[in-house]
Amino acid sequence: MKTLAGKPFAIHICQALSEKKGEDIRLLDLRQCCAPSDYYILASASSEPHLQALADHVTDLLGPAGYPPLHRDMTKGSGWYILDYFDVLVHLFTKEKRSYYDLEDLYSDAPIETYVEKSPAVPEQTIKKRIKRPRKTIPKKKATTSRSKRSR
Repeated sequence: MKTLAGKPFAIHICQALSEKKGEDIRLLDLRQCCAPSDYYILASASSEPHLQALADHVTDLLGPAGYPPLHRDMTKGSGWYILDYFDVLVHLFTKEKRSYYDLEDLYSDAPIETYVEKSPAVPEQTIKKRIKRPRKTIPKKKATTSRSKRSR
């Protein structure tokens, strides 16, 4: 991985969140605002375990590449995890906590980009349709009833 900083680094984190099905990923450019960081990334998770998986995926991806977070606040049950990469602060929320804290409204003056991963177009001929084959029917055997005579 090349040296990343600023917006390319933030976009790389957005891609990592998208890989793990992060929802409603937003990139806020706060360079013109009075904020503790240049960029905020906001993403929602569907549950607490999903929240943990998103945070773990970002740190597992960036840590070995030489980008460990400077600080992280990942209190279980809080519904809000923060990963601090100095230029970029990653805010991961459950949907309830995200609507409660509403950081997008707090920084409404900042340019906000919605991150949507572009899926590659799949040529139609590469799509394989599953063909249902008729089942083979096995003829049923006739039951033979032979009663043996018992002698008493």
